[in-house]
Amino acid sequence: MRSVSFMATLTFGGPVELDLDLVRTHVNAACNHLANVHADQPVLDALGDIRRQITGLEANTLAAMKRAGGSDRKNESAVRSTGVTKNEAKQAASRANAVNANPTLATQLAKGELNEPELDAIAHANDETNGKAAISTELAKRVRAAGPDRAKAVAKEWVDEQRTQDDTDTRYNQQRRRRTISRFTTRRQTAAILFEGDNETIDQVWDTITADANALYRADGGRDIPIHKHPRTRDQRRFDAFANRMLRTSSTESDSAPGSASPKATVHIITHLPDWTPDGPLEGFDLTGRRLPKAVLDRMLCDANYVGTVFDTTGEILFHGRSKRFATPAQIRALIARDRGCVLCTAHPNRCEAHHLTPWESPASGETNIDELALVCADCHHHIHDNNLTLEWATGPPTSRGHPTRTWRTRPAHPHEIAPHRTAA
Repeated sequence: MRSVSFMATLTFGGPVELDLDLVRTHVNAACNHLANVHADQPVLDALGDIRRQITGLEANTLAAMKRAGGSDRKNESAVRSTGVTKNEAKQAASRANAVNANPTLATQLAKGELNEPELDAIAHANDETNGKAAISTELAKRVRAAGPDRAKAVAKEWVDEQRTQDDTDTRYNQQRRRRTISRFTTRRQTAAILFEGDNETIDQVWDTITADANALYRADGGRDIPIHKHPRTRDQRRFDAFANRMLRTSSTESDSAPGSASPKATVHIITHLPDWTPDGPLEGFDLTGRRLPKAVLDRMLCDANYVGTVFDTTGEILFHGRSKRFATPAQIRALIARDRGCVLCTAHPNRCEAHHLTPWESPASGETNIDELALVCADCHHHIHDNNLTLEWATGPPTSRGHPTRTWRTRPAHPHEIAPHRTAA
């Protein structure tokens, strides 16, 4: 087997004068070398190194172009001319802005200390905060600790932390003034409705549709039958769920009767003990951790199922311990408040289920306690069990308010942590 030992020639430290012909020679030689190496993982690792270094070089180059009098639009146009999509060009310009504010980001990318999804998460947050994110060592630590799958969610959480209640209320009022609905015909000659407005209303509508679509999925056979035998796709179920809601019809036994009132919303009020005072302001957060505008919180509390979740100083949820085979509704609510979605890929809580860190049926005899459970989506749940993995967590970098965070990782399960495989009936 040939060794992959050419990477030193591809390390570009920053915006320096480059012999482009020499660069092309090195890259072509590297790719030709890899084409003749018969070892899948080393080749993939080497290609990943090349990709990160080229991405860093591109960001440095665009940053230099902007410093020389360019603009985001000019940078996007320059990148698009290389044959990439409009969105890819925008992302490249965004990376350049982050690197312009903090050149070490490109160096960390080239060295493998940072990967593209993590840099993109920081870059997007940088755009949202007028340049604050790129120079935040706290955000960089949290993003690296979270990993590529959760980087975007962690960066979004950080951005939300930077906003004050007044910022949140201002954004909400602006979106409310722009709310609109219109009907049009798509390029596929299908009828469509465009529903625009504030994040909070759209989230409530979408969550309701998703919950109803999940009920239709179970009514269609759920996990008991192969997905290709279901009578409708996921998008078709969402369409039917939306139509059922609007027309007040019912297609499952679990649906409410035609003409009945919609179910109440569930508002998660999350309070950390170090911050809480009896006469202090009540803060509401949605399931993604985004602060709710006061107007929305007041309206929802008038007609909602109120769920209070209190965290102690270590970030653990209090008063929700259980000792049963399956997670209880109270534990599910607690997991939603703590994990906010799949701990591996950040999928929405509506798509998630409770996972025992140590399987119940394993020789280690896992327990159904809140500190032994995690919220995972169905795909990640299958991935964990099918590959004999286990989840574990470590305390991550604290938030800007000093609240603890969790960093989740998978590792190979020990023999006593593996549940016996189920046999078909």
